[in-house]
Parts: sequence; structure tokens; C-alpha cells
Amino acid sequence: FLVPTTSELEVDAGDGWTQLSVDGSRGAHAEHTLQVTDGAPIILTARADDPSPRSSLG
Repeated sequence: FLVPTTSELEVDAGDGWTQLSVDGSRGAHAEHTLQVTDGAPIILTARADDPSPRSSLG
């Protein structure tokens, strides 16, 4: 997910993927690696000490 501090973003023409804020303000980006199973997906990058519901999708 991306958490920008501005509502104006543009895509970097150099790679066609990177998002930049128009005014130069900072943002944050995070993602997880998932393992797809026959049952519930497993979040491989979840921290064991994270009590949030996001740490387990089961």
C-alpha cells in the first residue's frame, strides 16, 4: 500500500511505475509476501510479535 502526504501524484516517466508526489512531499510504501494455499493464504513477511489482524488472514 502507498500512504502519500499529498493528493497529487505522478508516474515517473523513466520507469513508468514509480509514483512521485508533485510537490516533493514524502510518502510511505509497504507490502507483504503471501503464500497461496488450498486454505487461507499465509503472510510470509508478517512479524510474529504483531498482534494486528493483518498479521494473519486465516
